[in-house]
Amino acid sequence: MRKLSLSLLMIVTLVLSSINLSSVEAAYDELSYQKKKELIVEVAKQYNIPPEILKAIAYSETGMKQFDSNGNPIVSDDGGIGMMQITLSDQELADKQISKERLLTDTEYNIKIGAQILNEKWGYNFIPKINDHDRSKIEHWYFAVWAYNGLSKRNDPNEHAEPYQEKVFDYLRRDNTGVKITATPKIETSYKSDGTLQFTKLQYNIDSWNTPSVQAMEAGDVVYTSKSSLANGVSNLRDYHDTVGSSITDKIEPLSKVKILAGPYESTSSANFFSFFKVSVNGKEGYMATSNLQGMEPATLTVPHATFPTNHRQPVGRVIIRDDVPLLRDNKDGTFTITETNEGNPTLVKGEMIKLFGAMGDYYNVGGDYYIKRYDPNMVVMIARANTRENIKLFVLKDGKLTEQGTTYGPGHNLRVYDYDSQYVYVGGSEETGLQVLKNDGSVLLYKGFATAKKPVNMYAPDGSIHKVIQPGERARVYSIDGDRLYVGGGYYLPNDKGLVNYSPH
Repeated sequence: MRKLSLSLLMIVTLVLSSINLSSVEAAYDELSYQKKKELIVEVAKQYNIPPEILKAIAYSETGMKQFDSNGNPIVSDDGGIGMMQITLSDQELADKQISKERLLTDTEYNIKIGAQILNEKWGYNFIPKINDHDRSKIEHWYFAVWAYNGLSKRNDPNEHAEPYQEKVFDYLRRDNTGVKITATPKIETSYKSDGTLQFTKLQYNIDSWNTPSVQAMEAGDVVYTSKSSLANGVSNLRDYHDTVGSSITDKIEPLSKVKILAGPYESTSSANFFSFFKVSVNGKEGYMATSNLQGMEPATLTVPHATFPTNHRQPVGRVIIRDDVPLLRDNKDGTFTITETNEGNPTLVKGEMIKLFGAMGDYYNVGGDYYIKRYDPNMVVMIARANTRENIKLFVLKDGKLTEQGTTYGPGHNLRVYDYDSQYVYVGGSEETGLQVLKNDGSVLLYKGFATAKKPVNMYAPDGSIHKVIQPGERARVYSIDGDRLYVGGGYYLPNDKGLVNYSPH
């Protein structure tokens, strides 16, 4: 009897042992995509990393998953652990006081360690920097993302078509992110005799790589609607912070000023990379996706085919008033108040020509905080003058058909320009009666205005060297303006400095 009891005891012990063993390997429940995205945004803010970057790494590494379909922690063939694929040796984990067990089983902990590692890579002094190395700019993290996966030949875009950091950035380039990242420029690399990668250029100045994070915004921030590629250009204002279970309450024009009221909120859909914020825009409140927002003041104006910079605080054209329109003051919260002109009149009257500095949604900026509503029948925008260099015919363009109007302009005429594209310069008319156009074939030269020297001022050659000195009172045609330069032809330019030069539009 004792032998039987002993045998039974051994069997029970073995069963219990097997139960304990299986409990160590118990399946884990994956968090919802909404919760995981909330954690990523929260951690990204803690470490001052654009949430877009941390999300893209999580998507690229594991599809934003911590566990496989059986509920087991994801571990790659090379030892990468969990959602963020933390690949450190046991000694490195011990040195950094990182818990391997928590990396395997705790999603939030895994995200935090991934953010810590990425933050370390950002501080490397032997990898290149983008522009002014601004943590809030998405593209500035390119080389830190590269280092996150390893500074090896497999991630060199000169050696492989799909290096790791490009895969991450390609997630950001998708339509459902709203992040507009241009193509990566040529990266200069070389290799030591032992095969070690080294960067031969440590500073890259890329004008288009300055996209600020919009998912890291806070209540009180002011941003602008972008030209959405998902909704025919307009931005959807919703009654709830998700595409699922919400209704569109309004459609907002591009470049409208938006004030952030609360958020961010994450979508329940795994396909939605963007976040949502509660916003105020055009006097209305609702929820808007970050894919519809841009964190910088619009830098260009398009009227309607020609696009040019507004990054210089000079007028870019004139608005010709065809019927009375009210003058508005920006209240800085997405709303406007009717105000008075210098003459005490709250409207701009027919025949007035006012300077145009840019556009914001449905509104033209006519200086400082003052705007007018874009009523197309009540106004027309003149953006340049066309100087005829030789005899040129005037045509009428209507319903896609081009016919001669019967007028020929000789050399030296300066015609008002309302729009232009690669084929035509638009100098009058309307869609209803037909647009009056000149062929844009080199017979006309478009200019924006004139620069008059206030005091002796240097004119610079395209290479930056001094070409000559312009004396007070001398005037030069300005063909384009960009930042701190007034371009006067052939790549030559004057400084855009109001203390030195007086600029007047066409």
